[in-house]
Order: sequence, then C-alpha cells, then structure tokens
Amino acid sequence: EVRFLRLPHCGPQFCAMTEMIENRTTISWEDKAWLESFPLNAFTVLDYFSHSQFYDKTCINEFVKMQRGLSAAEMEATMAKMTGFEYVLHAAHEVKASGHNPAHSLYVILRQRRAVKPKGPPELTPVCYYYVLDGVAYEVPSVQEVLKERLMRIGWLLDGAFDAITDGVNTPHSSEGGSCMTDAVDKRHREVKRKRAAIEHA
Repeated sequence: EVRFLRLPHCGPQFCAMTEMIENRTTISWEDKAWLESFPLNAFTVLDYFSHSQFYDKTCINEFVKMQRGLSAAEMEATMAKMTGFEYVLHAAHEVKASGHNPAHSLYVILRQRRAVKPKGPPELTPVCYYYVLDGVAYEVPSVQEVLKERLMRIGWLLDGAFDAITDGVNTPHSSEGGSCMTDAVDKRHREVKRKRAAIEHA
C-alpha cells in the first residue's frame, strides 16, 4: 500500500528560486536499460536520477562523484563543506512483491541549495522536488503552477457556459429586451476571456 508523503511548505524564497529552473512538470523520464541492469532502491536511486534531464551536472553531487576513491562517509563529509546545489533523497517507500502483486517503489528527491557559514550549521534552502515512481521520474509542480492550471480550467468552463447562454438568448424565440441581456452576457464573456488570457500568460 502506497503512502502519501507531505512535503514541507516553502515560502517566497522557494518560489523565486524555482523560477530560475526550467519548468519540466509536463515530462517524465525512464531508463529501462539501467533498470534491467541494476537494482533500484534507496541506495541507487540518486545515481539513477543523475542520468535524467532533471539532473544538473553542475551540482555538488557531481563534483564529489568525480573525486575517485572516496568512501560514502568521505563523500558526505566533503559535500557538507561545500556551497552550491545538491540532490538528496528526501523520502522513500518500498513495497516488496507478494504473490501476484509486483513490487512498487516511490522515492522523493529534493534539490536544495547548501550555503556553508563560518559558524553554525549550513543553511539549506529547498528549490525543487522530484519523485521516482516505479522507475519513472517526474518533477513535482509548485503550488503556483497547480493553482494556475485550476484557474485556467475554471475559465474554460465559464467560457463554455457563457457561450451556451449567449446562444440561448440569441434564438428567434427570445423575448423583447433580449438584446440588453445579450449585451450584458457578452460583456461578462469578454471579461472572462481577458482574465483567462492574463492567467495563461502569467
């Protein structure tokens, strides 16, 4: 049984930083050849993810990976001293195969900015979330993108409703004074179209 994972709330700083990253919430990625050759689990998912178009090779992870001969503990210690972007495994949920039910896995990967300070722990700022569901990687859309899409859908529904009302008012059986009603409906119709266009270009 798959559990839903609640991601922490991110403030205005998160929204500002996500605008610098290309929006890829409409695409997915999968490497079947890799999956057929290696096991996908909590220890290998970051390596798997590093082959995707979501992965930025200028990150700290890639720099440390190039340092040959480092143990896992040494790699982690090296990353802790660096400032820049990094990818970390934020959450993992694995369901083993049982009977006729195949195995399932869900991994949430966080891209965050690490800023090392002279004193105290580093400052970690979330930038973007991704998830790998049964080997397929996706980017988690921001709250702004979700709201924008829902507002656009509402606009389309209202647009269709006003079209239907206008068609009904303009029928030959409309009563006197129908033209005034039509003008009012047309005005609302144009207003909805204007607002929808503003949402689409926001």
